[in-house]
Amino acid sequence: MVRKEVGILLDISRHFWMAEDIYKIITWVKQNGGRYVHLHFSDDVNFAIESDVLDQNLANDFVDKITIEEMDYYASPGATNYITNSKTQKQYITKAQIKELVTFADANDILLIPEIGFPAHIGGIKNLLMLKYAKLNDLATYNKIIDQSNGQLNYRDPVAVQFVKDLLKETIETFDTPAVI
Repeated sequence: MVRKEVGILLDISRHFWMAEDIYKIITWVKQNGGRYVHLHFSDDVNFAIESDVLDQNLANDFVDKITIEEMDYYASPGATNYITNSKTQKQYITKAQIKELVTFADANDILLIPEIGFPAHIGGIKNLLMLKYAKLNDLATYNKIIDQSNGQLNYRDPVAVQFVKDLLKETIETFDTPAVI
């Protein structure tokens, strides 16, 4: 007999959920016999997780408009605040918050599943790539990753393939999730 898997998918890219809310959802899933919480991080307008690969991190952004000197406090594990990308004005969850959520979920026998949608749902990723490579004055690399004829990832270019591998590797390491890339 096949066991039905019960859980919930949170599209935190489209509708941002703060870490404190995800803790509550993990608890609710556990109380209701569920086994997983699936976090969808990418869509056409946002990429809702901290990423050094995409230059979306605490060094560049702000917490609830708090000064950069105060960020160390808010970046600590268990922090309930959210980070706002200073360029896109979109919110994202930090790596430290994810690691604490994974620990909490593990302690409750709940699997926390990350998802980055490729090849669709990358508008937020494309925006961050454009900002990163424009700042570096290197739009040639951006154009290798994103095919300018159709606006999609250019899987034929090794630079684009490496970018996808790097982004997935960073996410897997943040979640401490075994996977094959």
